[in-house]
Amino acid sequence: ATVNAVTPAGPYVKFVPERQGERFYTGRIDLSPTDRVDFTMRYEYENEGERNGGVGGIILPELARDSNSDKHDVYLTASHILSAGFIHVPSVHLSYELGREGHEHPPTGPMVLVQGAFEGGVLQRYKRRSGFQADILDMATYRKGRHVLRFGGRYTPTWVDITDRNDFGGR
Repeated sequence: ATVNAVTPAGPYVKFVPERQGERFYTGRIDLSPTDRVDFTMRYEYENEGERNGGVGGIILPELARDSNSDKHDVYLTASHILSAGFIHVPSVHLSYELGREGHEHPPTGPMVLVQGAFEGGVLQRYKRRSGFQADILDMATYRKGRHVLRFGGRYTPTWVDITDRNDFGGR
């Protein structure tokens, strides 16, 4: 991004490189210890990051924001054929996410906005979040002739921790 602003010290022109990136990894294992039992395990990883975002025009490099987010997912599934008409399928999905946006520390001073000239001072973005979720599902299918009965249950506890101190330093 190119910064072209007028500050109290005079004209300010500078090129500020911005970087964005995403990474994804996944893996899967399928096991069949017997002809009636199947197990599947899958892992997924996702990372998104940004460096020097939001800079350009009259916005000075001191207001550059960085962000980073990591997410891990684990899926476990089992399928068990108990008889010709009865199948039991329990599954678990565990998810953990951790992310941040803004500077490493909360704002310690104000942001300075001079309309049409420049925006500088202290970045007013500070947000941290982490979360864990478990999705537990237990399903069974019973078949007798032309009739099919499906039953089961689901439990999804979620824990979230968010710290949001945006604009604590003022403008």
